[in-house]
Amino acid sequence: MSIYSHHFIGNIPRGNKLKCPIRFIDYAAKTKDVFYNKRVYQDVNFSFVLEGSGTLEVEGKKYKVVAPCVLIQWPETPFTYGPDEYWNELYFVYPSTAEEQLSILGFLDKSQPIWQITSKSDVLKEINELNQLLLQNDHDRNVDLIDLQCLKVIASTHKSSPNNNQNEIVESLRKYISANYQMNINYEKIMGTFGVSAPTLRRYWNREVEISPLEFQMRLKVREACKLLAEDNKSIKEISFILNFSDSFYFSKVFKKVTGESPTSYRKKLNISV
Repeated sequence: MSIYSHHFIGNIPRGNKLKCPIRFIDYAAKTKDVFYNKRVYQDVNFSFVLEGSGTLEVEGKKYKVVAPCVLIQWPETPFTYGPDEYWNELYFVYPSTAEEQLSILGFLDKSQPIWQITSKSDVLKEINELNQLLLQNDHDRNVDLIDLQCLKVIASTHKSSPNNNQNEIVESLRKYISANYQMNINYEKIMGTFGVSAPTLRRYWNREVEISPLEFQMRLKVREACKLLAEDNKSIKEISFILNFSDSFYFSKVFKKVTGESPTSYRKKLNISV
C-alpha cells in the first residue's frame, strides 16, 4: 500500500466543476507512538482505517475505532485520536472550501465523525481503481478522474448502509443539483458518487421526482433567470452566459418550455427594457 504515499495534487488546475478538488492522498501505518492530542486541522480529512483499532475523541464524545471504518476531521475543531497498538490508513485531504460540497453530497456529517465500512471488498475495489490512476504518474492529465475516483471511494464506504435509504440518496442528489445548477453537470459521472449505481439512482429519482434530474436543473436555471430578468439590466445573452447555457437561443428555448413565454416577452411584461 506504500504506493499511495505522498500524492500532492492540490495545485493542479481542474477542468471539472465538482468543487471537491483533492489536495493530498497518502497511506500510513501508524503505531501507538503516533497519537494526536487535541489536534486542529484547517482542511477536511477522510481517514480510511483498513486494519487495526484505536480511539477518537471530538466535541466531548469518545468513540472506539475498529477497522474497517472511516474517520473524518473538519476545520477548527480539536481532535484527539490514535491507535491502540497500530492501524493502517489511507487518507484524503480536501481544502476547507470543499466542506460545504462534501456536506451536500452526504459525505461530511459532523454528528457522525466515524462510521463502519459495510463492505471492505467494495471499498478496496474502488481504492484499486484509484491506485491505477495514481500509478500512471500523469496527474496533470488525470486530475479530474482522480477527484471523481476519490469521491467514489468515499461513497463506497456507505454502500448497503441502512441509513442510505432511497429518500436520503435522492435528497443528496437534489441538494447537489441545487448547489451546482449553474454548472454543466455530467450526470453519468456524478451519479457514481452517491453510493449506488447510476441506473439505481435514476430509478430512485424517478420514484420520488416527476421530472428528470436535468429538467430539475433547467427549472432551477429558469427560476434564477426570472430573477435576473426582473432585477438586473443584463442582456438576454449575458444572462444565458451567467447560467452556463451554450448560447442565448438554447436559453430562450428552455425558458419558453418552462414558462410558456420567451425571456424577451417575460421582461416586456415587467416593463423592463435593455
